[in-house]
Amino acid sequence: MPGGQRQLFALRQAVETLLPGQQRLAGLRIHAVFNLAETNRRKADRAAIQNQMARVFLDPMKPRSSAGAPMKLHAFLLALMIPALSAHAEAKTINVPHDPTGQHALVEKSGSPQARVVVTRREGLLGVIYSKRVYNCANHTVNLVGTGSTLEIMQQARAVSGMGPVIRDSTADYIESEACS
Repeated sequence: MPGGQRQLFALRQAVETLLPGQQRLAGLRIHAVFNLAETNRRKADRAAIQNQMARVFLDPMKPRSSAGAPMKLHAFLLALMIPALSAHAEAKTINVPHDPTGQHALVEKSGSPQARVVVTRREGLLGVIYSKRVYNCANHTVNLVGTGSTLEIMQQARAVSGMGPVIRDSTADYIESEACS
């Protein structure tokens, strides 16, 4: 079993020792940490996060709280949630009324109004999808350059077609209003 899988297995075993309500919370936070680490471009940072998590979960001498869960675990998971929440706060929210299950956010905006490049993130029931679009604000045209579950995958994707008109009340229309402002 490779090192990363071994650590994940050990983390899951440690979570099973918690109370049911704490298991769900810890599981969600661990999942959020691994998703955050996956978007990080440096593998060394990802390994450091996994090692830190393994140390917190596997230390047999750590003090226990009144609920029986390790106090270090609570402090560590709380510390991990602060950067995760602030990372989501950096992206500007885009309201897309016809997509109530998805939360859209503008991650990056660059270029001139004739070739405005925007990277967006959609979080929904099936996970996170990043999309890169190029807008011509004057002509109201758009080209979907690439999509992917991570920024790296999105960057590797290539456009299938050229510029096309922005359709009224589409997702591209709501993103254009933010991209061209």
